[in-house]
Amino acid sequence: MSNGEWKRWWISNAWAPTGLVKKKFRIGNKADDFLRRNRRFNEEYNRLKLRDRMKPEDRSESIKAMWKYFIEREININLEEPNAPKKLRELTLQDLEKRGYDRFRSHISNLDFYETWIKKHGSIISFLIFHVYPREKYCRKHALFPEQFLHSKTGEINLQRMAYVISEIYLFNEAINGKYTKQQLKEQFVILRDDPDILSRKNLLDYGINDRDISRLSIGKIRGAVANIFDPEISSTDNDLNWNSNRLKNQNPDVNYDVCHYCGREPTDLHHLIPRKEDSNLMYHNENVIGLCVQVHGFIHRKLKGDFKEKYDLAKLEWKREPSKSKFDSIMDKIHKKVWQSNPHG
Repeated sequence: MSNGEWKRWWISNAWAPTGLVKKKFRIGNKADDFLRRNRRFNEEYNRLKLRDRMKPEDRSESIKAMWKYFIEREININLEEPNAPKKLRELTLQDLEKRGYDRFRSHISNLDFYETWIKKHGSIISFLIFHVYPREKYCRKHALFPEQFLHSKTGEINLQRMAYVISEIYLFNEAINGKYTKQQLKEQFVILRDDPDILSRKNLLDYGINDRDISRLSIGKIRGAVANIFDPEISSTDNDLNWNSNRLKNQNPDVNYDVCHYCGREPTDLHHLIPRKEDSNLMYHNENVIGLCVQVHGFIHRKLKGDFKEKYDLAKLEWKREPSKSKFDSIMDKIHKKVWQSNPHG
C-alpha cells in the first residue's frame, strides 16, 4: 500500500474513528494531523462520528456503513456465495472487538426496533443482519431466521414455529442444486416423514438450530410437524390444521366478523394477525382473528413490504409478548390510509 493510500481509504470511509484508522494502517498521529489540516473531510468525519448526541439518521448511516464494510471487507463475506448465510449466522461480537470495532457496539442500542428485537431474540448480531445490513429481504430470500443465530433466545419457541422455520430452511437448502422442485421435495418429505435420513439431528445443527430446542421438542415431532406444513391434509393429534371459520364464530358469538374491525367497512375476510402457518395454536385465539375489509386484507397478503412490513412484524412481536388486537392499531391505521387513499371509491 502506498504511503498516501490510507488517506484515500479514510475519505471513502469517513465513519471510521481515528483509533481504528491508526490501528489498521499503523500511522500514529498522522491521522490527527490529517483531520486538522482538512476542514472539508473533518466536517464529514464529525457528522458520522459515533457519539451520544448526533442525528438519528446520521447514526444509522454511520452504523450501516461500518457494519457493511465489516462484513464485506474485514470478514470477506460475499453475500452472493452459497455459504454466505452460514458465515453470517456464525458471526460473534468477539469478531467485532478483536478487529478494533469496540465503540461500534455501544451505539447499536440507539437504533429503531433494537429494544424490542433484543427482548424477543436476544442476539445483537441477528439484529444487525436483519435491520441494518443485508436486512430482512436478503434473509427471507436465503431462509435466514433469528432462531439460527448464536446467543438467540429460543427457549420459548413452540413446535409449530420451529417446524415453520425448519420447513423454509429445508426447502432452500435442498432446492439449491436444482435436482428436484420444491413441490417434489415436499412430497418426498411427507412420504419419508418417519425416516431419520430425511431430517436428522445433524441436519438441524447444520441449519443453526439450538441443540437444546431439538432435544426439548424431539426430532420425531419436528419431522411430523414439518410434514404437516408440507401437506395440510395430514391429520395431527397435536395441531388442528383444518381451519374452520364456523368454529371461530361459534366460540365468539358476540363478535361481528362481518364488518372490518378497524374501519367498519363491508365486506370482510377473516384475517389472522399471527399467520396460521407461523403458529397454528393461535388460529382460534380471539385476539388473533379479526374481520378485515377485503382491500386491506389483499394488501397485507400481496403488497406488504418495506416500512409497512417492518412495522407489521414489530406489531407481531409485541402481540406475542402480550396478545391483544390493539398491538396492530398503529400499523393497521397506516395501511388503511394507504389503501383507501389510493382507492377512495373501492
